[in-house]
Amino acid sequence: MRSLIAAAIVLGLVPSVLSGVAQAGLSWYPDDGCRTGVSADGYFYAAGPAAYWRIDSGGWNNCHLQTWTTTGGVTNYAEWYLPISSSYNGTYSNRAYVSSAGPLPYTTYAQYLMWANGHSGGVTQAPILDQSANRAGFCYIFAPNTTMNGSNGGLAEIVDQNTLADGYIYVDIFCFAAQ
Repeated sequence: MRSLIAAAIVLGLVPSVLSGVAQAGLSWYPDDGCRTGVSADGYFYAAGPAAYWRIDSGGWNNCHLQTWTTTGGVTNYAEWYLPISSSYNGTYSNRAYVSSAGPLPYTTYAQYLMWANGHSGGVTQAPILDQSANRAGFCYIFAPNTTMNGSNGGLAEIVDQNTLADGYIYVDIFCFAAQ
């Protein structure tokens, strides 16, 4: 399986391998699907007025989404979902993919909300990532581990509801890395 993934990375086919497919150790890597709204596999959702979203080249699967941070009235957000299955109950290292393919400036205050039990359970963590300083590429670790309850639909969400309005929020693949 690892050699298949390595070959897919070289060929640029990884999203078709990773998207919607559990990896060894039950890690999960939902992609943005290169579109707003719901991704084709149903594990990503970009919400808010389409006029405030931009689909651009570069990044994972040679595309990513971006939205300008806003200070009032309009809130764009994106969500990445774990499969609703007890197979995804466990501790996850939450990792963002922020490549250098996006426009400048990147936001210094990307807030990620971790919902261990889905929307019904409330936010369990709300770490902040300075995307302008942390364009480290695939699966950048930026938050403490979270115990996720896949049975209830654990998810990660990125929101632009900060008061800084200082740059673009880069949205691409998210890495739920099983620990």
